[in-house]
Amino acid sequence: MRPGGGKAKGNGFEGTVAKKLSEALSPLKFIRTQSSGARVGGKNFETLGQMFGADALKLFVGDVVPVNEKEAGVEFKHSIECKFYKTQDPFTSLISGTANIFAWMQEAEDDAVKIGRNPLIVFKWNNTPIFVGMSSDPGPQFNFKTIIVNLGTSKSVFIGYLDDLLAVPSFWVDGTLTHKEATNEPQESQSPPPAGPSDGQEGLDQDALDPLRNGQAG
Repeated sequence: MRPGGGKAKGNGFEGTVAKKLSEALSPLKFIRTQSSGARVGGKNFETLGQMFGADALKLFVGDVVPVNEKEAGVEFKHSIECKFYKTQDPFTSLISGTANIFAWMQEAEDDAVKIGRNPLIVFKWNNTPIFVGMSSDPGPQFNFKTIIVNLGTSKSVFIGYLDDLLAVPSFWVDGTLTHKEATNEPQESQSPPPAGPSDGQEGLDQDALDPLRNGQAG
C-alpha cells in the first residue's frame, strides 16, 4: 500500500458511512468528524475535551456524527467508530481475545462514555458487507446475526448488517424522523412499467453475496 493509503481508505469509508446514514435517516445529516475524532480522543480529552460544551463535544467524539439533531427533532443514540481493514482477523484471534474487533469495541466504549451515548463500531474488510457491532444486546427486534465472546474478558460483541439496520430508524434515534414533503407541482400519472425481473436480482446466488452467512467473516 502506498504511503498514506490506509488513512485515505479509512477516510473514504467514513464518508461512505456518513452518506448512508444521511440517506436512510433523513432529515438527519451526518459528516466525518474533523481528524476523525482524534481531536478530543485519548489523552486529548483531558485537556481539549474539557473546553467543549456538551453539544459541541458531540460533534468531535467518534468518526461520524449527526449535525442537526435539534432541527430534525430527534436524538441520535450512538457514538460511531469506523474501521475498514484489508484482511480479516484469523479465527484463532477470536479464541485468544486478540482480534481487532475487541480493541475496536473498547475504543468505541472509551469514546461513547464522554458523550453519554451507546458505543457502536461500523466496520468491514475487503470484499465483505458493512457490519455493525455493539457491546450490549440491542434486543431481538433488531435481528443481530452473530455474537462473538472474548473468552479472556467475557465481553461480547453483537454483530449485524448495516444495511439491515438502516431500515429500522428506531435503532438509531429517539424520536420520530419526519421527512419533508416535496414541493414540486404534481405530475401526470404514468403507466406502470411492464412486468419483469425485479431490479436485476433474478438468478443471483444470495449465499455467494454474503460472506458472513458463508462463515467467512472474522
